[in-house]
Amino acid sequence: MTRNLTIIIVSIILSSCNPSKNIDLESEVLNQISQFPFTENSKTDSLTASQQQVIQKFNLNVYIPSGFKALSNENDQEAFVFFNPSDSSLILAKCFVMNDTVKNQIQRSEKYDSPIYGADYNDLSEFKHFKKWERVVSDTIIGPFYFSGSMYDLLNADVVMHQNFNPKLKQYSFGEFTILKDDQKYLFICALSNGFREDMTDHPRFFAFSFNEK
Repeated sequence: MTRNLTIIIVSIILSSCNPSKNIDLESEVLNQISQFPFTENSKTDSLTASQQQVIQKFNLNVYIPSGFKALSNENDQEAFVFFNPSDSSLILAKCFVMNDTVKNQIQRSEKYDSPIYGADYNDLSEFKHFKKWERVVSDTIIGPFYFSGSMYDLLNADVVMHQNFNPKLKQYSFGEFTILKDDQKYLFICALSNGFREDMTDHPRFFAFSFNEK
C-alpha cells in the first residue's frame, strides 16, 4: 500500500468519525428552541464580544431585558437569544444584510383590495427567508403584517412589520414576529410567551432591539 493511499484511507476514517455539521446561519438560532428547558450553564448576564461586533456593524441598540438571561449559541455567535427564567418567555433575534433579492421578494408580497385587510397590505408570502423561520416557529401562516404603530415607531427603523401567531412549541401560548428594516439591513425578532407584565421604565422586552437613529 502506498503512502498516499494510506493517507487517503486515514482521512476518510477520520471524516466518518467526525462528520462536519452543516450550519445554516439563516435559521440556526431557531434550533435553540429544541433545547428548552435550558440548562443553567448556558445562561449569562452579558452580551458576548461577537454580539457586540454585530451591534456595531449594523448600528443596533440591543440590551438584555429586565428579568432575562442571554443564552449562548456556539453554532451562531452573532444571533441573540434571551430567556426569562421566571415566566419562560423566549426571544430569538438576528440581523441580516439587506440585498436586492430580499427587497424584491418583499415588494412582490404586497397585496391589494382585500375586503378583510384593506387596499394595501403585505403577507410576506414571497419572502423566502421569512418563510423559513415561519415554518419552524408557527403552526399557521403568519400575516398579513401590520406596519408601524405608536410604540413601534420608536424602534427607529424605516419600516417595522409585526404580527401575532400561534407558536408551534406548545409550551407557549403567544408569539409575535417583528421585522425591522432599512436599506442596509433587516432584523428578525421572534418573541414567545404565555403572557406577561413588566415595568416599561425598566429595560422592557419591547425595546430590547432597535435601530439607532441615522
